[in-house]
Amino acid sequence: MQQKPYHHGNLRNTLIEAGIALLNEQGQQHFSLRKVAAKCGVSHAAPYSHFENKEALMEAMKEHVTKQFVEVLEKTVQQYKNDIDIMFYLGNTYISFFIEHKQYFTFLYGKSGIQFDFTENGILQSNYTPCSIFKKAAFDFMEKIKYPPQKRLDTLIAMIALVHGITAMLTTQQIAYEGDYKNLLKNSIFANALFADAVTKQKQKRGEVL
Repeated sequence: MQQKPYHHGNLRNTLIEAGIALLNEQGQQHFSLRKVAAKCGVSHAAPYSHFENKEALMEAMKEHVTKQFVEVLEKTVQQYKNDIDIMFYLGNTYISFFIEHKQYFTFLYGKSGIQFDFTENGILQSNYTPCSIFKKAAFDFMEKIKYPPQKRLDTLIAMIALVHGITAMLTTQQIAYEGDYKNLLKNSIFANALFADAVTKQKQKRGEVL
């Protein structure tokens, strides 16, 4: 069957987006430039004008997602760097980015091969740019408000866990949520604060050491 000619804008980006979708659908074992070309409706030879092999395409896919993710995070940091709620805004940016591009979340955290080490040592050594932006903003803010140094790392991990957990929930097809996701982070922080305060008061009543 004759291939239909490609007429729709930037072929390189189209191949990248199609590659992300294909990898999410079929996994790396069934991933090939030929299948990506077919998904785009171009000849099997067309991708080779942009990518040497499927590994080069996968690397471009990682760079494509990371570049966009970095841009929105950096923009938020610049906009709210002097705001007391900077981490709230940064967290919402993290969530919103993947809500708008759910295929990116599945790809980045499940299919891309990028390793995300959220252990205590791992997160301090991480050089993946989006993680570094989030980490620096959090530590800068904690320094500004004189947050206890011994609590900073645990608090950073808790921040990431909350934001990443909400994002995972909202981007998982098998989980239904009908509320306004833009309020979910704020409500979660408020609920956690109320719960922690209630637990603290109960312990104080029982004379337990905090």
